[in-house]
This record gives sequence, C-alpha cells and structure tokens, in this order.
Amino acid sequence: MNRAISVTLSTCSLAVLLTLPSVALSQGQAIPADEQAIRASATAYQSAFNQGDSQKLANLWTEDGELIDQTGHLLKGRKALADAFKKFFEEHKGATIKITVQSIEFPHPNTAVEIGTTQSQSPGANASIGGHYSAIHIKKDGQWFLQRVNEGPELPPSNYEHLKELEWLIGSWVDDTSDHDQAGAAKNPVVHTTCRWSVNRNFLIRNFTATLNGQVTATGVQHIGWYAPTQQIRSWTFDSRGHIIASMWQKSGDSWKIVTKEVLQGGEIVRGDETLTRKDNNTQIWTVDLQTADGKSQKTDVVVKRVKPEHLSHKTK
Repeated sequence: MNRAISVTLSTCSLAVLLTLPSVALSQGQAIPADEQAIRASATAYQSAFNQGDSQKLANLWTEDGELIDQTGHLLKGRKALADAFKKFFEEHKGATIKITVQSIEFPHPNTAVEIGTTQSQSPGANASIGGHYSAIHIKKDGQWFLQRVNEGPELPPSNYEHLKELEWLIGSWVDDTSDHDQAGAAKNPVVHTTCRWSVNRNFLIRNFTATLNGQVTATGVQHIGWYAPTQQIRSWTFDSRGHIIASMWQKSGDSWKIVTKEVLQGGEIVRGDETLTRKDNNTQIWTVDLQTADGKSQKTDVVVKRVKPEHLSHKTK
C-alpha cells in the first residue's frame, strides 16, 4: 500500500480545501484583536439586552442582518429587529440574559463564526431558560457586525470534559512532506486539514483534502468523540472513495496511542498503530505503522504544521 493511501486516509492526515480554513488559538498566545472584538460584541449584546435597549441591540447587526429565533421565525433588517426587541421588552420588563461564548472561528479574515449558549430569566419566572446560538459576524470598515444569528433550544449535556485535551487540534493544518521525482512531480500528496467543534462540543470534526500535483486524490471527514460504553475516546473516518476507519484513542504521557482498523471499499482490511505527539502548539508528529491484508508492514513519520493566520489572509484575498 503506497503512502498516498496509507497516510492520507489514516487519522494523521485529515484536511480540507473545499472550505476556507479556520484558525484556532494556541494555548498561551495572546488573543487577537479581532477575537477580542467578537467577544466585546457578545458583551455589548448582553448589556443592551439587560438594559432593555432595543435600538442598541439592533445596531449590532448589519443593515440587512437576520435573526432566526427558537420558533423558526425570521427577522430581517435593523428596523424589524428593533421593533421586535421593543415589543419583547414591553411584554417582559426586566428580562435578562447571560451569554457564554464557546468558540470563535475565522473562516475568512473578514468573517467570524461564534457559537455559544444563553440563559434568559424573566421576573417572576421560577427558572431560567437555556438556549444555544450560532452567529456569523462580518467586518465592515474595520468594525464587526452581526450578519446572521440562529437561536435554538438548550442542548443536551456535552462530552467536552472528556475531549478537551484534544482541543489544541482545532484550526487549520498542512502536511506538505512530499518527495519529488526527477521530473519535479510530487510522489506523495499534500494534505490539508481543518478541525472544529461540533455544536455543544460533543465531537471534534476534522475535514481533509489530499492533493497530488494539483489534483484532488481524496476528501473526507473524521468525528472524534467520547464512547460511553467503553469509557474511551474513539473516532470514525469516512473518505470519498468509500473507505471507513474506526479508531481507539489512549493517552500515553504527552502522546496519544491510536489503534486503527480501516475497511477499504472492496472489503480489504488494513490495521494500524499510530502515535500522535504534540511537539508544540503548531506542530503535530505522527508515527504510523500499518499492517496490510497481505501481512506487509509500512512505517511512516509525518510532520503536520499549523497554517498561520497570515497565510490564510493571503489565500482568501
């Protein structure tokens, strides 16, 4: 089995070029100004809501901004938003809200995606009402505005506590360790990966695209989650050629030991042992040992680098 199959389809090389990559913050880094601005917007939203100021709330949106509430009702434009908030505050005097931002991603330098939860309380109510939301922010003339907000009911409990040690994987990564032949053609694929949280952080979702000499050779998605029956982290990977990989993850010091079973489209089975090591916040090192159906073994070391924000800005201009 060649590296284009064994490494690209294993968990060490998950990536996506089909959508623009997102950027996550490494632990210990300063919060960028844009993320600070998004968090400030959430704080301003909470403050305006708790003050019952409908116009301040509406002004946080673009002129044609949209809000879809928990009932599925669509409000479009600042005037419609201001009128709806005004009516709500007249009917629920003293209502308050608490906003908790769970994640912020930047698929484009001028676009941000915010996900979080809310707890709202009305005077006289016995209990608060929980909810969740996703918000798309657009940067115009140096200022961030809400473009679209989707609200939903409170989500079930999250498995975040079981998965948080892998949170550093969030972001955009590239494995560009290709060798070239005498004619200059690449022998191995370039693999691009993005990793993000699912809603409520019950799964880490890793999308990937592999290209060889400019041609896409494989795309796919991996879900990493907590498997309650065995009390362990597991992952499931599905690729564009019909291959499926089931993996079991086990923490070992500063590394993760991953046992994989890959079923190819034709039914052949490839088993493997992988080790994921976090060299630093921007570098993953994968050691892969695959056992093919004919009993052959192939060992490969792969270095995967985080795509820096400045590279994203260049690509998306």
